[in-house]
Amino acid sequence: MVDLKILTVRENLKLFADVLDELKSREVTRSMNNPLGDYAE
Repeated sequence: MVDLKILTVRENLKLFADVLDELKSREVTRSMNNPLGDYAE
């Protein structure tokens, strides 16, 4: 698990973008919007 508190803002944003890409590739979400909205549908 990554300790988000030690990452820079830039690193956290990159990680967030990577997570969104991974969720989309697994077809958990359909867009780059907040994943909770897509997942709830």
